[in-house]
Amino acid sequence: QPIERKIDVYVVGFRDWRFCHQKYIETEIAVNTIEMLLASGIKEIEVGASVNYEKFPFMSNSYEILVELRKKQAKGMFSIYTSPFEKHYPKDKIEKLIREGKLKNEDRQFAMPDEISVSISASEERNKEIYHLFQDELIFGIKKIIDLAKKDSIKVRGYVSAAFVYKNKDDVVITN
Repeated sequence: QPIERKIDVYVVGFRDWRFCHQKYIETEIAVNTIEMLLASGIKEIEVGASVNYEKFPFMSNSYEILVELRKKQAKGMFSIYTSPFEKHYPKDKIEKLIREGKLKNEDRQFAMPDEISVSISASEERNKEIYHLFQDELIFGIKKIIDLAKKDSIKVRGYVSAAFVYKNKDDVVITN
């Protein structure tokens, strides 16, 4: 007897593209792009990242994008990628952005994501390179984020990143 299965498709490409290309996208352009993704039928989109914005300035308007989508009453489920460091937990990050004048106090109600996404690399070497943490430390950090999200009734989605960085072209075997 066939088993009925549901597959959820999440678009992480929008956030991932920004990380890969390290390009700042004006908030209005980002919102318009996400609205086009929504119009195409995609309903679950990772809109940005809650990370160190001094290190990743091209992600610094992630919460502004989320606020604008909510003000426009965009119909979708929006997630924010969160690093495994407690200081980047969305509620704390939003408060910091308000204190710094980068978000308005009245925008607090629109800024929390529907979901938080966290990830770990399939390679311990890559985790060390990205987060400066060993896998057990990284998992402990992710657990802290999950515990905070539970208190706020926010869903957490985790994934294993299978992207690998090759040191040189000889690391990859190419065949026809």
